[in-house]
Amino acid sequence: MQKAKYMERQPEVRWQPVNNGMVDVTLCLNEQKVTIEQGQMEDSAKQMMYEYDYHQFRESADKINEETVRASPAKYMSYVPEVEKSLEEKLEELQASNEMLTSCVLEMSELVYQ
Repeated sequence: MQKAKYMERQPEVRWQPVNNGMVDVTLCLNEQKVTIEQGQMEDSAKQMMYEYDYHQFRESADKINEETVRASPAKYMSYVPEVEKSLEEKLEELQASNEMLTSCVLEMSELVYQ
């Protein structure tokens, strides 16, 4: 699980629509206040920050529901969007489907014409 630090408090769920019907979802859960030392010298300044369990992903807006994510953001901390198949993969699937359908038609024609 990734951690992220911010100087200001963050919302648990940030929902940002982007181009082509996609949405960026940023999750910041389990807020903790931490002190960070800035510099290596004796007079180094200390900075208070907010640390979160962090996860971010981009998904098609029609595959994910904003209200569902906001209601249970912890369920989406390990969410991985489906990777769109390449043209080669799509072609292989279509060829396999075509072969299966051709085989079925041949079997049916043998039964009908016997």
